[in-house]
Amino acid sequence: MKKIYVALLLLSGATMANAQSVPGAGMETWRTGMSGSTSPKAIAAPAGWLGFDSLIIALGEGFGSFIGAGTNFHEQVFKESVIVHSGTHSAKLMTMKQDTLGLIPGSIGNYVTHVNTSALLSGGSIASATTVSGGLPLTDRLISASAWVQYQYGKTAGVVAEDTAILQIQAIKFIGGKDSVIGTGVAMIDSTSSWTQVTANIVYNDSTTVPDTFRITLTSSISGAVDSSALYVDDITLMSPLSTYYHVFTGVINYMVYPNPAQGVVNLFAATAGTFTFRMFDLTGREAVRKDFEGAQSIAVSTLPTGLYLYSITDASGAVQKTGKLSLMH
Repeated sequence: MKKIYVALLLLSGATMANAQSVPGAGMETWRTGMSGSTSPKAIAAPAGWLGFDSLIIALGEGFGSFIGAGTNFHEQVFKESVIVHSGTHSAKLMTMKQDTLGLIPGSIGNYVTHVNTSALLSGGSIASATTVSGGLPLTDRLISASAWVQYQYGKTAGVVAEDTAILQIQAIKFIGGKDSVIGTGVAMIDSTSSWTQVTANIVYNDSTTVPDTFRITLTSSISGAVDSSALYVDDITLMSPLSTYYHVFTGVINYMVYPNPAQGVVNLFAATAGTFTFRMFDLTGREAVRKDFEGAQSIAVSTLPTGLYLYSITDASGAVQKTGKLSLMH
């Protein structure tokens, strides 16, 4: 039976990779303040990181008439001193209902978010009026970003419901007068009962361009958010190659669904002979894609909404060969 063998990088091997420091990686030092709005509320964030809750609070109270929001806002980034991986503190990010805005994920990033208030006042959307800047200045083709996490699902109508958190890293290069994303890495985070290290491996657009900035984001929900889902974060690291000679081992892969996250196309691969069926479902259980394939096959998904999907691969008898989650980011 034919199988595909792939070389996998050993990120822990000192002969191939070097850990890069991240400001505030241990979540030990925190700063506190008040939101700059008409009804100020206390906010907190670990040093080197910005909590998006402060932006939501300021927008909601300052521009409620434009985005349909009132003033019943809640803190979403917390300084945690009981559930910690190392040291004395971690960061707790919570998905919460923010008044009429609905469920908003808790999130931190190592960059600054800016909002063009004039664009909002003239009727523009928050997305179109929002830009980001900054990040970790580093001229290196990093391999990955890792974080130690615990993740607890929230509840829908009092019942625990599945949710997904995310670790994302973007490699940025200033090109043509603007920041351009030249590489991305994403790690989906499921419920954990203890501290678990997750890793987002960076995929670059080409093999030569060297970034100058890295932006890291951790978010407690990405799609189909569940109220009170809680992501605990500690000890973030970046990995950089020491040389072009990597220590590798071989593993066996029978089925592949890539890239993840995907944009316009999803690629399928089955190393075994026969006809297989690939199915994608949105988080309501609705079937979004159904495709029979043999060997390698590409599927256009550009018409599907951005978000998280579940997928399965079954053989001709209906037996499930592979399941997983796939994120679409157009």
